[in-house]
Amino acid sequence: MLLIGVFSPREYGLPTLPALAGLILHFFYTGLSALSSLFPEVFAQEVPKPIMCLAATVLHAAIEEYAIMGSQQDCQFESSTYSKVFIQLMAMQAKIDSNHKHAMMTWVLRIGWETTGR
Repeated sequence: MLLIGVFSPREYGLPTLPALAGLILHFFYTGLSALSSLFPEVFAQEVPKPIMCLAATVLHAAIEEYAIMGSQQDCQFESSTYSKVFIQLMAMQAKIDSNHKHAMMTWVLRIGWETTGR
């Protein structure tokens, strides 16, 4: 679960979170200025792993802010604050990639998101 500084991949599979898919599709694949339109060579086959981890970091920040404030608030999203979360998520993705079954599951999700975003 994503909470303040806590992520338990055993309880909840990060890539299966509907909010993660929605954020990726809305931010990276929607509109004429979407990054997928500006950089089709990067986004053409699948959602890149760093993009998935960046989106998960954004969700972490939003959930953390909600837990602190008790309501939805705009918050500062700064590298100095959230780079450790991003690095941890990238490391977790590397662990996932070391297991063929789980690597295939996240690959299928990333392709599905890209296909939906077209």
